[in-house]
Amino acid sequence: MIDLVETGKNIKNIRLSKGLSQEALALDSNLSPKWLDNIEKGKTNTTTDTIQRIAESLGVAPMALGILSLTDEEILSMVRKAKKLSKKIPENISMGETIVLLRKERKLTQLQLSELSKVSQARLRDIEHGCANTTIDRLERIAAALGMNLFALSILAIPTEDILEQVHQARTVHREKLAASGKLAAREELI
Repeated sequence: MIDLVETGKNIKNIRLSKGLSQEALALDSNLSPKWLDNIEKGKTNTTTDTIQRIAESLGVAPMALGILSLTDEEILSMVRKAKKLSKKIPENISMGETIVLLRKERKLTQLQLSELSKVSQARLRDIEHGCANTTIDRLERIAAALGMNLFALSILAIPTEDILEQVHQARTVHREKLAASGKLAAREELI
């Protein structure tokens, strides 16, 4: 599951380890510093596009931001559970394509999924076609209507080894910056 508080905490920790101010990261991510502050505090239901921009500015995969502090064993356990929810999802397809395949696998029409998730049919169609920048909350509702959480929905099309590689890369970015600043020992408990 995507935990906005955990994601915000990880964004802040990586930002600090890179020696970036909120203003610098906000500017690089095309956000206001106040909006970034709210995201870091887990107060804001942000969009997938915003998380993507922040992750790019930090040099990490967006998916890693929500699970960075979990152990590899915890991540693998979550991935195994998620992958059991559908064996028919091919690797490396978009979130929208994943939603379409899951919807059809569950024999739901767009209208039915729209009603179950409380997402308008027009918005759902745009999400399925990859034309919409949507909020985390909206994606969580779609995932729940499909019988899973957002983490499961977001990783079904990602090979397991890629998930771990992205998390390891984000941890490395974080630790290298801390080691370079001499703060690694003091901050090791952050991740």
